[in-house]
Amino acid sequence: MDIWLRGWSGENYRSWSSFSVAPSASGVVIVRGRNLDAPTTSGVGKSSLLAAISSTLGVGPPATKATTWGAKKYALECLFDVGERQMRVSRGDRVQVTIGNEAWRGDLAEERLVAVFGPAKVISPLTWRKQRKRGHFFDKTAGERSAFLSEVLDLGRFERMSRVACSEAARIEAEIGAVIATIRRAESALAAPPIAALTPLAADDCERLEAEVAFIEDGRRVADAAYRAAVAEQGEIQKELLSVRSDAERLTRISSKLSATIALASGVCPTCGGPTGRGDCAEARDQMIVVGELLADLAAKESALRSKIRTISPPVEPRLAIKMAELRSARARREEHLVAVSRQEGQIRAREEADAAARREVASCSARREVFATLLSKEKDLASWEREWRASFAAELLTDLTSETNAILARIPNVSSVTVRFYPKETSSGGYEAADSVLVEGEERDDGLSEGQQSSVELACDLALRSVVGGRCANRPRWVVLDEPFEGMGLRDREAFMEWMEEQGDLYLVVDTHSREFSEAFAERGIGVEMSGRRSRIVSAEERASW
Repeated sequence: MDIWLRGWSGENYRSWSSFSVAPSASGVVIVRGRNLDAPTTSGVGKSSLLAAISSTLGVGPPATKATTWGAKKYALECLFDVGERQMRVSRGDRVQVTIGNEAWRGDLAEERLVAVFGPAKVISPLTWRKQRKRGHFFDKTAGERSAFLSEVLDLGRFERMSRVACSEAARIEAEIGAVIATIRRAESALAAPPIAALTPLAADDCERLEAEVAFIEDGRRVADAAYRAAVAEQGEIQKELLSVRSDAERLTRISSKLSATIALASGVCPTCGGPTGRGDCAEARDQMIVVGELLADLAAKESALRSKIRTISPPVEPRLAIKMAELRSARARREEHLVAVSRQEGQIRAREEADAAARREVASCSARREVFATLLSKEKDLASWEREWRASFAAELLTDLTSETNAILARIPNVSSVTVRFYPKETSSGGYEAADSVLVEGEERDDGLSEGQQSSVELACDLALRSVVGGRCANRPRWVVLDEPFEGMGLRDREAFMEWMEEQGDLYLVVDTHSREFSEAFAERGIGVEMSGRRSRIVSAEERASW
């Protein structure tokens, strides 16, 4: 989209109290000057008048240098046609951009300027060639030229893309390495021998022991029943024994009485053993014999009862304790085996789950590896494409610049026999430099060019650069300020340059001290600046004609 300069104005800007300029839409506008304060045409404010355009866009002199000698705050304004819309840019205490009914101020306005015109590194070489400055391109080193083109066309973004692509490729390669390591670990886990199942413990031992214990316990229950019956019988015997003892005691008492009776009958005192004087008692003797027999029977019966009691004892089964111990041991082994089997089954399930997870991880990682391999290929292709594209673009750009420069040089008398060639030269780092060769009548000259020829080549190269680079910008400024561009050139060379400018259709604002020497076609057009009392003003066409 083309951007045309329609006019600019300002107040308190350097030596200017106020000014307003509305140039023609295209062609060459020559800015002439006259100094009434000194016998010179320098220092009248010509450069300041044109620098106000760049200052308004934020690429000219800084604000600290824009204040007039009266220390008043400056105010600048430019009017542009951007495509089909009009754009007004004002700069003073703060910047304001107005497009149609929309307005931006401060930082937003600066952002809008960059969006329309591009950054300062782009707009400056396309719209302003400063006075007594080196050319934008020709007289720089090969490295400076490539850096300049990279900066103006923002080729660095492709270099950044290449660096990002290389960095991303390295990251992806690291990711692939990590994925491969994960796959190998998973495959190693899958290759481990499986867990052998435990042999089930035979249940016959426990069943056999349980049957034997049940048989013994049945016998013991029978013995216990017999023992309880014997214990009950023992109670009866105890009662009978008590009865026998009671009878024995009674008979003993009877026996004692019979003994006393017999003693009395014998005349012996049972107490002291002395004679009693009584006669013998046969009946008592007979009773005594009977009592003795009864006592003997009772003693025998008691002895028999006691013997019977001794035979009654709880049943004892030693096999039961042994079998019970064996049964407990068998049950403990069975419980331990069941616990081991359960634990092993858990290990087997965990191993199966781990194997399944490892297989899934292998499948997932293999898929990721394929994706990463594809991305790696793309990133490497991008980096390679960027290097190839940058070299191709540099060659194309420098070829166009060479062609455009030589087309201009062919029209300038003092350099019509001079041709230049710009070509990309690869550096050790893989980049390129914009090398050049200068031929005079088809041959290289060791003594170089004269000052006038050098100025012509520099100006032709800058004009060609503006055409080639501007044609590749989204928004193309259709004006340029050339401050004293013809230094060291003759009149024919200057007019040849201006004739070429007239044909381009852009607006060329040219500051030239020797404009009086131009032919009438150029001398009559332009802007006249007069310095008087340290203040600059724009003079009328009639006043300028009288100079």
